[in-house]
Amino acid sequence: MFRFYDKSKRAPKKSEKKIQLYDDKGNAYWLEADEWRSKVLPANIKKYWNDPENLYAIIHMAFKDGFGSDVLKAASRLKEIQPDHTSYSTLGVLQIQQGLLKEAEKTFTEEMNLLGKSAFSLNYLAKIYADTGRQDQVDGMLYEALKMNPNEENALEWWAAVRKEKGGDAAWVDALKHIATFEKSWLPQLWLGRTALKEEPLLTFGRT
Repeated sequence: MFRFYDKSKRAPKKSEKKIQLYDDKGNAYWLEADEWRSKVLPANIKKYWNDPENLYAIIHMAFKDGFGSDVLKAASRLKEIQPDHTSYSTLGVLQIQQGLLKEAEKTFTEEMNLLGKSAFSLNYLAKIYADTGRQDQVDGMLYEALKMNPNEENALEWWAAVRKEKGGDAAWVDALKHIATFEKSWLPQLWLGRTALKEEPLLTFGRT
């Protein structure tokens, strides 16, 4: 799904303090991570400053390699040249990773005002609320996210876990059953099946 630099390049891999890259002919070579960070990354951000597809790929790989702070400006640029849900969410997630919670909340709120709500953004906004002492609003926000997309994994796990904490395994099952009634849901059913296999007394499928 994700590409590094451009469509012909494969993703780099970290090996201790080196990153594996590929040249235009597909040949692998290794580069010190510090050199990649100080030279290759800035050069490619500059090269693809006006190319949202490749700029996103660079941001994503830098994030995965632990260089999120190096691509915050690039993420802001991505939102500027391609103001869609992906760009806003990319910037918001990076801001959360860097502890910039006020900025992240502003990013996700702006996204929802301009583009409408998404389950992904609601889930991360709920995380910001939880981390800033507004726990009373989190549950409703997660539920709203699940109504939009009952297969939003983080929201589903979090929402069901809250119920499990209060009511035990049976409450976990009931929570999944509830979300499983939502249109186009499949992840709750998958987790219910796994629960049935692990804890058969908790859940049966019509057997007597």
